[in-house]
Amino acid sequence: MSSLRFKELTKIPGVVGAIDGTHVKIPAPPEDEYLFVNRKSYHSLNVGIASDFNLKIIWLCVKYGGSAHDSRVFRESTLHSQLQSGAVKGVLLGDSAYRAESFLLKPILNPKNNHEKRYTDSLCRGRVKVENCIGCLKRQFHSLHGELRYRPQKAALLIAAAVAFRNAAIDLKEPPFFDDIPSEDEDDDPSDDKEDAATISGQTFMNYVVSKYF
Repeated sequence: MSSLRFKELTKIPGVVGAIDGTHVKIPAPPEDEYLFVNRKSYHSLNVGIASDFNLKIIWLCVKYGGSAHDSRVFRESTLHSQLQSGAVKGVLLGDSAYRAESFLLKPILNPKNNHEKRYTDSLCRGRVKVENCIGCLKRQFHSLHGELRYRPQKAALLIAAAVAFRNAAIDLKEPPFFDDIPSEDEDDDPSDDKEDAATISGQTFMNYVVSKYF
């Protein structure tokens, strides 16, 4: 079970996955071109992904251009609404770009004590899972690492199809793909993201996790 394996790795109970965003390059679209220019000044889709412990993709969002922030992509999703309402149970691990919530934990960028440092180190070990997931996806489908030369709507469909095939490969226990593409998503540097705030419940939950488990 994914949550048990995450707990073994991070000491944090209830974790069902890790979340991140990755940019897939596309040509400049003829409509609303500015919405697709990302912080590195090329046109892209900002693809939201959450993966489980086995690197299987459990959530995908392909409807935002590169100008959208990772946190916004998640906050405006059905998954966020379901976690917020309790319709879906579990905790996600995100980087500093996300907002801490009662169902999403993020690192503490400037730990004040050993408890906070151990918490952040453990969380980052768990969050590596989604980075590896994105790397595996882009190794299997090289066009996602390069450029999808289609308009946004068709590019989004192709990304969704690639994710479906990637998950099928995991279910069939196919060996991972190996080549010269790094396992981490080299297009994304968390240090470039402006840190999002924490909700009151999110800060309370993060403080609870730090004090109880670290």
